[in-house]
Amino acid sequence: MDPAFLKVVLGGIVPPFAIAVAFLLPRLRRAGDASRAEGGIGVLGALGLGLALAVGTAFLLGGFEGVRRPVSVLQKLAWLGLAGGVGGALDLALGARDPARLAARALLRVGLPATLLWWFLGFVRAQGGGGEVEAALWIGALAAGVALLWSGLDFLGGLRPGPSLPIAWAASAGGAGLALLLSSSASLGQTAGALASALAGLAAVALANRHLSARGAGGPTALALAGLLLAGRYAADLTALGALLCAVAPLLPGLVELLPVRRSPRTAGALRVLLAAAPPLYAAWLAHAGAAAQSTPY
Repeated sequence: MDPAFLKVVLGGIVPPFAIAVAFLLPRLRRAGDASRAEGGIGVLGALGLGLALAVGTAFLLGGFEGVRRPVSVLQKLAWLGLAGGVGGALDLALGARDPARLAARALLRVGLPATLLWWFLGFVRAQGGGGEVEAALWIGALAAGVALLWSGLDFLGGLRPGPSLPIAWAASAGGAGLALLLSSSASLGQTAGALASALAGLAAVALANRHLSARGAGGPTALALAGLLLAGRYAADLTALGALLCAVAPLLPGLVELLPVRRSPRTAGALRVLLAAAPPLYAAWLAHAGAAAQSTPY
């Protein structure tokens, strides 16, 4: 068997799935307690998703030594995923019991992405030459977009318990990985596979406990996806349209809630997966078409 294939499976796929499932097991044991399960994946579950992404990325890069002192965007992705898990855990711990806590959550959802993206996109800021003010405004706008994605994912996760949303998000992450792979970045595509695997672990636990909602998964998912797409945009050949399609795709399953089919679980679940996977697959087709056009001799 191809060693490169084994590296992806044993490094970037199996560990994230196993870690996510392990940290979500307390939610599985509470399968009979619907009120606790509908409250989301819990602080431990959010931490588990972040750790799963960090470990999967580290394994793909050859071990933890490769990410201990991060320099490249690939090395920074491991820490971005872990920070997303910590942020998601803090967000759940704050709760929504009073205005002060709600304000703290809003600040967390904007401030954490802004801080991380300032660090993550250091190479772009160094090459931009537009000054610190322009860079701050640009990263502030990106952070606001990540905060909206984070909030939207958590809202959808709490709205629809069960495995269909995590399955749809895993399919969306897999499609984004294919788009990155066809945009001249196999490493980013493989790292997106780690995100898809971690979300598949959440789906597996939600399949066993259909009362479990995915609320709390928004932080690690949004930050990891944002890092992957920004790296693909500025360090690979992913187009702005492709990045946008992959970014909004996880939110599109929410459209199913507006349709009559939501009362048919199988049909609604299939539509959620289709809506989440179609835009990234279209982005992958655009990347393939662009690469084919560049390689065509004149």
